[in-house]
Amino acid sequence: MQKILIVGVSFNDIGGVEIAALNLCTAFRARKINCKILVEEIKRGNISSKFPNIDVNNFFEFVPLSESGNLYYLKYVSKLSKNSNLVVIGFWNVVNVLLCFCRTLKRFKLVCVEHADYENCPKKWYFLRKFAYRFADRVVSLTSFDACKYVKLNKNVEIIPNFFKPPKHLMSEEKDNTILFVGHLTKLKRPDLLISAAAIISNLIKGEWKIKFIGVGKERGSLENQIVRSGLAEDVEFLGYVSDMESEYSRARILVSCSESECLPMNIIESKFFQIVPVASEYSPAVYDLITPYETGMIFKKGDEIDLAKKLAAVIQKYEKNEKDMLEKIRVDSINFSERLIINKWTNLLASI
Repeated sequence: MQKILIVGVSFNDIGGVEIAALNLCTAFRARKINCKILVEEIKRGNISSKFPNIDVNNFFEFVPLSESGNLYYLKYVSKLSKNSNLVVIGFWNVVNVLLCFCRTLKRFKLVCVEHADYENCPKKWYFLRKFAYRFADRVVSLTSFDACKYVKLNKNVEIIPNFFKPPKHLMSEEKDNTILFVGHLTKLKRPDLLISAAAIISNLIKGEWKIKFIGVGKERGSLENQIVRSGLAEDVEFLGYVSDMESEYSRARILVSCSESECLPMNIIESKFFQIVPVASEYSPAVYDLITPYETGMIFKKGDEIDLAKKLAAVIQKYEKNEKDMLEKIRVDSINFSERLIINKWTNLLASI
């Protein structure tokens, strides 16, 4: 029987990569596939507090406190590689490069999953990756756009996006006029852009819509100041880290993603299952794997608050007119990111190596 080990997920903060790893591990284990996530022992407390319903000892393989840094992955995987049925799924490009070199010396199968866009890689590792990835058994790209680039490094590239398993009861009876921003409050994620855009269309927002920021980060202080200057203090709420995202999704109407760089954002995938209209930046051509403009959401020019305001106003006006054509298309599109479809792709991949 294969033993699956997911490697390279930091769990320093809880973001899309961490959620994707937990979703994959949970789905494998539900199908009686032996799978664990490899993390440092020091992360145990953070994981337990953020995911109180998960049996951490069953889901995670903890590396002793005496080990630290990227090399602990190699040391620990090397110890386990005596098991010829070991399959390592790498989740981070730097760790993937190290695992590729380790793969040449040890007996294990290696699947490199890329959760960042192709260009988003430290310069040194960017060039090492061009050589190292030839040693991987498979490379998994989340998007068709990036797959075209990875196939130059390894001919065995497969496109498998992240997935979401929705709860049984997706929709609340009543939706609120809520705009969500879900993600780290950092310069890379550009939460300030949403505030700037909302200020431009304040006549549509003030008193009618609530903007909720879900996430933590260093930019919160400057964002609060920006909100006051924009006159939107009564219309914006910071929720911090939220464990029950389903409740927030179930009542929201719009999700805004302003990132400068992404691969395939989990928040947009999740929002589809709650029939929330996504409005996302054109961070790369990969965004079109998620959104068909004016059909399953809106795409605005990266860094352009005026274009974001325009697209946001268009969605708000659709709701005001009670137009539901986009919501139905989003519901249909969500099937492409369902657990059953994506896990079938994974099980076929594992059976082929």
